[in-house]
Amino acid sequence: MAVMTDRKLLALGMLTMLRSSASYIALPVLALHFNQRFSAVETSIIIAVPTVFPVFFGYLGHYFSERAGGRLSMRISLALDILAYLGYSIFGNFYLLAASSFISGVARAIWEPVTKSLFAFSESGADAAFRVRYIGICAAGVAGPLICAFLSHYSRFAYQIAAAIATFVLVGILTPRAVPFAPQNKANSARGAKVRETLNPANIAAILSPKFVSALVGGTLVYMAFSQFESVFPLFLDKYFEDAVKIFSTLLIVNSVVSALLQVCYMWIAGGAGRRVNNRLVILSGSAAFIAAYGLFIAGGSRLYIYIIGVCIYSLGEVLVMPAMDVALDAIAPEGKKALYYGVAEIRSIGFTAGPILAGAILQIASPSAMCAAAILFFAAGALFLSAGE
Repeated sequence: MAVMTDRKLLALGMLTMLRSSASYIALPVLALHFNQRFSAVETSIIIAVPTVFPVFFGYLGHYFSERAGGRLSMRISLALDILAYLGYSIFGNFYLLAASSFISGVARAIWEPVTKSLFAFSESGADAAFRVRYIGICAAGVAGPLICAFLSHYSRFAYQIAAAIATFVLVGILTPRAVPFAPQNKANSARGAKVRETLNPANIAAILSPKFVSALVGGTLVYMAFSQFESVFPLFLDKYFEDAVKIFSTLLIVNSVVSALLQVCYMWIAGGAGRRVNNRLVILSGSAAFIAAYGLFIAGGSRLYIYIIGVCIYSLGEVLVMPAMDVALDAIAPEGKKALYYGVAEIRSIGFTAGPILAGAILQIASPSAMCAAAILFFAAGALFLSAGE
């Protein structure tokens, strides 16, 4: 089935775009807002906390959706996100803000396995489906920062949070219409076969094959480097630019536009779902692009055009590596256990937790260049593990 005629896939891509837009609306201002009250390390902890819960309990997204159903699980996730963002707007205490971020992490632990399993069972094929997912995220990366930049003329924080909450509400309203089918762990969309999996330690241990473990370690390392750009990078830019919010918003828009265009080009070159691609080569090529981009960031200083060139190269790495990691997991996970594998694979999110904290610490005690050098090392090591798991 052609992607453009796959209505279920396009509807799921639209939900992904809207939900990601909510995060991107607030993303450019969150770190800078918290950094006015707290140190770079404390700010990084608040930003990174949402990834803690999926690290240890990501598989519960599968378990929860099996009991509550896919659509209800998604709407509960959105309700928790709204609660978390309300906390960001109300609280000024570090621990209460961290608790709000923890709630956001619970929401993510529910949302990610359910939606990824739906993408995996698309009739257009896993590779094409996950790239549609990333096109949705890229589109959100354009719309969100644009809205954030517009609202920054009126508010540095409050309006962005309000707009993010309104977008979460909109996704909740649209979910029943956009997802009129059950997730694969209640009914396999291809065969209608019911799946029931026991989430005990023995069952989880049984899926930890060498390939799966290698994919988990590689993904964790990549996430440690990748998370720096969307969380701590505004603090990096604040060292060189007077208005880091506008600069970061501009770079996010460039990143998203270039990523979306490159993603479409990739799907056209690869022939959509109809042509087999060498996933290992894709991962290695994308990792090389990430490393080259961070090399340019080290040399950027206060020259905006260097960062724009670097972000364009960074976008190529994102287009190649990020969907390829999910495609690799899809190849490892047997049918009927997709959501379970994606749930356990959320342990990779420890990279999203450790990455910003480590980057914030390096930025505080060393230098911006040292932070970028650490990212280069993580991308290189992650590429080795991911290619070994192929």
